[in-house]
Amino acid sequence: MRLKILPVILLAMAIALSPSFFLGKIDGGRVIELRVEDFLLVLLTFFWIGEFLLSGRGKIKKPPLFSLILIWLGFGTFSVLLNWLLGNITPSRGFFYFLKEIEFFLIYFFVFYHLHDVDSVKLIVKTWIFLGAANVLWIIYETVTHSQQTFYYGPTAFFEPTGTLPSGGFFLVIFTFLSNLLLYYFLALKISNVKKAILTILAISPAIGVFASGSRASFWGISTAVLFTLIFYLFKKGVKKSLLIGICSLVVVSLAFIFVLQNVPGVGRILSFQAPTDRIWLWGAQVEEFSKQPGLFLFGMGKSVFLVADESHSQYIRNLVETGAIGSLLFLVLVSGIIKKGVSWFFSSQDRFSGGLAIGAAVATISLLVIGISAEVFIVVKVMEIYWFFVAIAMASLSLKSQS
Repeated sequence: MRLKILPVILLAMAIALSPSFFLGKIDGGRVIELRVEDFLLVLLTFFWIGEFLLSGRGKIKKPPLFSLILIWLGFGTFSVLLNWLLGNITPSRGFFYFLKEIEFFLIYFFVFYHLHDVDSVKLIVKTWIFLGAANVLWIIYETVTHSQQTFYYGPTAFFEPTGTLPSGGFFLVIFTFLSNLLLYYFLALKISNVKKAILTILAISPAIGVFASGSRASFWGISTAVLFTLIFYLFKKGVKKSLLIGICSLVVVSLAFIFVLQNVPGVGRILSFQAPTDRIWLWGAQVEEFSKQPGLFLFGMGKSVFLVADESHSQYIRNLVETGAIGSLLFLVLVSGIIKKGVSWFFSSQDRFSGGLAIGAAVATISLLVIGISAEVFIVVKVMEIYWFFVAIAMASLSLKSQS
């Protein structure tokens, strides 16, 4: 069984540890980057499809969210093709922008179908605990030594304390899932207090990476994650335990922030409460320009469309101009489906492990939706790869437990 999960472990290692490579540029000067996981995912998918065809199986079960994802991708394909024909986007920009979204969902399906039992799910969670710890240790090393060693091309640098949203969002997703697993599963294990203390440190330590990124969006994301984690814990466990957990979380997260603040220049910017006037202006300008095409209000102007600027710096504005009112609605339906399924399972199931993963998926999604107000986080490769990987872990766990 462990051999069957090896491809998932290799994919996780590639997402967490591999560098990226500069491939070239597309229309408009946008850089094309490829990562090890891109090549690995294509290779593993071919083997996966070949194994399925040779197995003689007639069909496979549909994973949770299957229909919602299919509808979202189907509408995205329609919008891209329509706007290619209308000349609003060029083939190369539309293709590469939409291709990375397809890759996110391919990660989801690949991981889901390779987790065949609860033991395999637990093994991949342990893998991410290790990978998260490796990232955190590197962040600590760089902050203590004041070195800035970059292994990536561009701002999506892995192990880069001065990175912004790609780095901060990456650690935020790990923190959210592991901290919820800590509350509902790790602390309930019949193991020594020393082991529980180690698990607690490992689960909460990704907060260091969030603060070290210097990303204001990630700061508000982790604030949202902690708040909603405590809210759900309050409804599940009661006021006294929630208050204690809240105080402990505040102390630990504050210590992590103080450590990073004292060692990483520029991190203090995340506490800046100045209104992002440049982004507010851009939101208005993008919508104003989009409004000049009333015939495309429902369908949008296509993935990667260039209006006032390359980016809208808001997931919701981007959804509107690229996929229109229909696409914006479908996006909300998709993410709401994740939240609804996670919360529903959390309150209905007595299984601590799957419950922790389920509510982790819900809280992570809510946090990213908050970040989405001022950043296009749902298309950031580093963040979305690990987000959909963990959503797949959560949905696989829910599916396996519901069958048992």
